[in-house]
Amino acid sequence: MSAVAAPAAYPRVVLFDLLTALLDSWTVWNAAAGSGARGRAWRAEYLRLTYGCGAYQPYEQLVEAAAVAVGLPASAPAALEAGWDQLAAWDGARELLAALRPHCRLGVVTNCSRRLGHRAADLLGVDWDVVVTSEEAGYYKPDPRPYQLALARLETPASQAA
Repeated sequence: MSAVAAPAAYPRVVLFDLLTALLDSWTVWNAAAGSGARGRAWRAEYLRLTYGCGAYQPYEQLVEAAAVAVGLPASAPAALEAGWDQLAAWDGARELLAALRPHCRLGVVTNCSRRLGHRAADLLGVDWDVVVTSEEAGYYKPDPRPYQLALARLETPASQAA
């Protein structure tokens, strides 16, 4: 007698990182910086600042401070924002979201301003159940508060989310 596999159980909610897991933000940062090496250095400095700042500081100011710290021209942050609407979905991201949609609620938790985070989330063409930015949560990830805010808005305990 062969065993029949039980159907896969889905969590009630799946929360995604937006600007790395679903969208290729690296290409836009690199283009704004003028090269891949300069873009990686800029992004690394920006991440160092966000991880160390504690309570939310304006995303755009941290992006500018990181650009200055790595010697980029003052035009780099404006170029990043100008390219924001060219953030491309990673191959398979839209298909994955469409496959999950019938089974669970979907959301993003992202380390940026409300304005830019919601703008980026809209690029995927998904009717999100929740979009939480660091600005809205008052803290940058990896602090748990952005995730906690998303779960609170969805009225879902962490044990029922991925």
